[in-house]
Amino acid sequence: MYHRVSGREVAHIRNLYAPRSTKEFTRDLDFLLKHYRPVSIQDLVRAIESGQEIKGNRFLLSFDDGLREFHDVAAPILRQKGLSAVCFVNTAFIDNHQLFYRFKASLLIEHLRNTSFSARGQGVVEQWFMEHGISEYPGYTGLLQISYPDRHILDELAMLIDYDFGSYLEQNRPYLDTPQIKSLITQGFTFGSHSIDHPEYRYLSEDEQIRQTRESIHELT
Repeated sequence: MYHRVSGREVAHIRNLYAPRSTKEFTRDLDFLLKHYRPVSIQDLVRAIESGQEIKGNRFLLSFDDGLREFHDVAAPILRQKGLSAVCFVNTAFIDNHQLFYRFKASLLIEHLRNTSFSARGQGVVEQWFMEHGISEYPGYTGLLQISYPDRHILDELAMLIDYDFGSYLEQNRPYLDTPQIKSLITQGFTFGSHSIDHPEYRYLSEDEQIRQTRESIHELT
């Protein structure tokens, strides 16, 4: 399972995890191809439905979150290796309409670290952190502890420090768009649901878990 393959750092992910570089990803694929055989999602589904065992050491590649680098970086490498993959997308993020709340936290950390506030402005920021019981230190990383049910406070902080998530989406286009998805499908890649807006299911009621799953699948089909 992968998320992002790229040698280039981006602000919306910098504070969350280190993506695989193209060299690392290629090395991963070479190792898998040496020791295992690929299986397609179609073969896997048929095996599950028929109850037949898929014999031998097999692997199936998947990518979460529907990031643009799947189209720009990973897919060309996979095609060179004769491999396919399944990409699980959050339907609210397709075409860069919305932004994952964890990406928002990473962007705010970057902005706070790299912005020189006046003494009054710094005091306002410190007061916000205090009121919400979030530690400013080290380097505002307390924002990463904000969970899905409290994600709205990230938008509050963005307004307070005059940060525009919409501009970031428009300028950087972090997610796949519809033409890219259609192109990838014609190349043999498969798409599946990763919920509507990437909640933590443990915080959701059963009804909301079902809604997130059903509506996202319906949109993809």
